[in-house]
Amino acid sequence: MSASSSSSGSAGEVLPHRTLYVRNLDDRVKKQVQSRVLYTLFAEFGTVEKVVVGSGSKLRGQAWVTFVDVKAAVAALRKRQGFVGSGAKAMLIEFAKHLHPLGFQPPADAPRAVVASGKRVRDENDLGEDGSALAKVAKSSTPFHILVCSGITETAQNEATLEAAFQDQAGFVELRLVAGKGLAFTEFKSVVDAQAALAKLDGMQVTADYALQLTFGTEA
Repeated sequence: MSASSSSSGSAGEVLPHRTLYVRNLDDRVKKQVQSRVLYTLFAEFGTVEKVVVGSGSKLRGQAWVTFVDVKAAVAALRKRQGFVGSGAKAMLIEFAKHLHPLGFQPPADAPRAVVASGKRVRDENDLGEDGSALAKVAKSSTPFHILVCSGITETAQNEATLEAAFQDQAGFVELRLVAGKGLAFTEFKSVVDAQAALAKLDGMQVTADYALQLTFGTEA
C-alpha cells in the first residue's frame, strides 16, 4: 500500500490503524536485537505499544509494530518507508492485514474501507422495546463514519460532557444523545476519521463513573 493512500480508501483496502507490518528485514539479525532496533526507529513517531519480530522459515525478516494511536502509525509509515537498515535492505512497510501477526495470536482482520451508501445509521427511532437494535449496534465491527457510544451512566448522560471528548478529533461533525437509553451517536466526515477517534478515545474516562465504550455504528 502506498503511504499516500486516499483518506477514504477504495472498497476492501486496509484502512490506517495502529499496527504496521514491516518486511524485507535482515533475517540474520537476532530476534531480540531486531526488536530493540525497530522500537528505537519507530518510537520517534509516538508511543510504541508492542514490537513482534517473526521467526521460523515463514516469518523471518518480518515484524509487526503496534502504536498507541493511529496518527503515530501513519507518520511512521510515511517517514520510515524504504529505510535502509542492516544488510543494506530497504524496509517495506504497510498497514497490517491482521491486527495480530499470524502464528502468534488468533488473527483479527484489520479494518477495511467500505463503499458509502448514503444510508443513515440506526438511531433512537430504530430501538425496539426489547433493545434488539441496540444489541445489534453494539456488536458492529465493520468500519463506519458514525461511532456508537454505549453504556453511558446516568451522570454522564449530558451532550456537552460527551461532546467535549470528541470535539478536538479530526472530522468530528456532531454528537446525538439518545435520552434514557445510555447511548449516543457520534458522526464524523469519513470512516478514517471515525476509526482514528475510536482508536484514540475508546476507554477514555469521561466522568468518575464512566469511560467511553465505542463501536462502529451500522447502516439502517
